[in-house]
Amino acid sequence: MYLLKLDSVFTSAKVKASKHSPLFNILKSVHNETKNELEKMLKCNEEHPAYLASDEITTVRKNLESRGVEVDPSL
Repeated sequence: MYLLKLDSVFTSAKVKASKHSPLFNILKSVHNETKNELEKMLKCNEEHPAYLASDEITTVRKNLESRGVEVDPSL
């Protein structure tokens, strides 16, 4: 559910921003940072279920914030 929500936020914002706008570049960067963080989590456990526990979401959020990525607290 969280990944779907994040993806829908990114997709709707992408529609509003052209590929050459600064907003699009920021969104793309946030998307890539988030994707990389989730891939790191999956590399640790290839048998990981198709959902994230609340502590895993908190870990991803804190890791992104520590790298200067602004994270919506509702995610």
